[in-house]
Amino acid sequence: MQIQRLAMSGISFAGSDVGGFIGNPDGELYVRWLQMAVFHPFCRTHSAGNDPGAEPQEPWSYGQKFEFIAKKFINLRYQLLPYIYTTFWQNSQYGTPMIRPLVMTEQEDPEALYRTDQYMFGDKIMVTPVHLPGAETRLVYIPKGRWYNFWNDDLEIGGKEIEVDAPLDKMPLFVKEGSVIAHYPKMQYVGEIPITELTLHIYFTKVVQTSHLYEDAGDYYGYRNGQFNIKKFVVTHKRGHFKIFQTISGNFEPTYTHYKIVLHGVPENINEFEVDGKIHRITKRHTQLAVVKFRTSVHFKEISLKL
Repeated sequence: MQIQRLAMSGISFAGSDVGGFIGNPDGELYVRWLQMAVFHPFCRTHSAGNDPGAEPQEPWSYGQKFEFIAKKFINLRYQLLPYIYTTFWQNSQYGTPMIRPLVMTEQEDPEALYRTDQYMFGDKIMVTPVHLPGAETRLVYIPKGRWYNFWNDDLEIGGKEIEVDAPLDKMPLFVKEGSVIAHYPKMQYVGEIPITELTLHIYFTKVVQTSHLYEDAGDYYGYRNGQFNIKKFVVTHKRGHFKIFQTISGNFEPTYTHYKIVLHGVPENINEFEVDGKIHRITKRHTQLAVVKFRTSVHFKEISLKL
């Protein structure tokens, strides 16, 4: 709640001391705290090591079970760095908070007024932390529109409260329909491996949605001289086709040359996709449940799926 208030007051780069600066959380509290903090702008484990009676609070301090879950969510934060970096850019350019209370994003919805235990991280991901011990589910308010469960792609229609599975290894997360969210491969630190391929997770929709991806070198000041890219993705659905358009402004050359496209929630009856006029057949190696995967050049201008 305090992080939301700071964000609304113009201080976006904020977070908490995961596990608490004073005191000793158990493994469950530590993991639930870390899950939430992964979706804060500032994320760190920090405690008063010289406090009398203080115990270690590193992710591996609570046993293998909790270490495994902590590692899963730390990996996810590194994978989401392109999305997080873009959210920082939006904040620096437009002043939009990185953490956005539902009362800000859903101002005409009275149900959103008191939903202080869930929030938007950037403009595409809704975060619903679990704060009760022993919880296996939690109630989540789904705002207007259509939202995908991040973990299993279940589609939820907005304007209602639902009960969502929330086992210890999964904090409920929802992605707005039509979103294009870039992922890095798993890494243990920034720069551990060269980025040779960027994954774009694209969520099916029947309305027009726009997403952005900002990128630069990540250090130094080349961005001041135009060494950056702003990639705009527009997702549409009309006349039997689902389309993704990309426009790029800027002259930054990333290290990757291809996208891995992962389309979520696409109808099962699709049989082909088209990239800049070239038709490709949908095969078993492309399709898994309602997910379609393929690779394409980072310079594509239009992808079209015939439904």
